[in-house]
Amino acid sequence: MQVMGVVPTTLTTVLDNVKDVIKVIGTAMIVIGFVVAGIMYLMSGGSTEKTGTAKKALIAALIGAVVVILAYATEGIEAIIKGILGVT
Repeated sequence: MQVMGVVPTTLTTVLDNVKDVIKVIGTAMIVIGFVVAGIMYLMSGGSTEKTGTAKKALIAALIGAVVVILAYATEGIEAIIKGILGVT
């Protein structure tokens, strides 16, 4: 039975949409992380404690960037493997 205005979808379509939303949110969080770390570094005023905190924030943003880049790369790798195996 189809409800008016609702398009029937498969579980894989729903999961792909969720994955795309998570990647967009992750990318936005990385940008915010870099901006916050930069502001923290600029506002540290030479304090070694505040500079250390800013560096930790920058490292956390870099780790997040690597995770999101790997998430984007898995789509390409998945497509290559499916092409080799002949799976659609």
